[in-house]
Amino acid sequence: NASFTQWTISANSKITNLLKALGVESFKPNVRNCWQSPWTETFRKIRQEGISPELTSRQRKIRDNFRNIVGSLIYISISCRPDIATIVNKACVGMQDPQYQHIVWIERCLAYLASNPSVGLVFRQDGNPVTSDLLHVLADQ
Repeated sequence: NASFTQWTISANSKITNLLKALGVESFKPNVRNCWQSPWTETFRKIRQEGISPELTSRQRKIRDNFRNIVGSLIYISISCRPDIATIVNKACVGMQDPQYQHIVWIERCLAYLASNPSVGLVFRQDGNPVTSDLLHVLADQ
């Protein structure tokens, strides 16, 4: 018989380990490159002219470890962070040959996760018999 009011699933340690593996545990986003909308002038030039800007050292690390990073982000998005699912899905298109926009999307996603790594799914007991029974079963495991 479990008596609790909420149950939280978080990937805080997975996110922290991912950032440490990249050597960016204190992630300071490059505001100019990291937070721009993907359809700004830089991205228009890339699409029209096919010329990518030079990558920063952090972006090169992301490019070199792209599959591992995206795989970790897929796990995180499925297990407890559905808020990143759309950007991870878009970045998956670049798995074989990551282009500048894919790298920037992942960089932004990592910056977002670094800014709030402990956020996760929270299940609360609200008195609903189905919810209460499900939470009690999950808590007993």
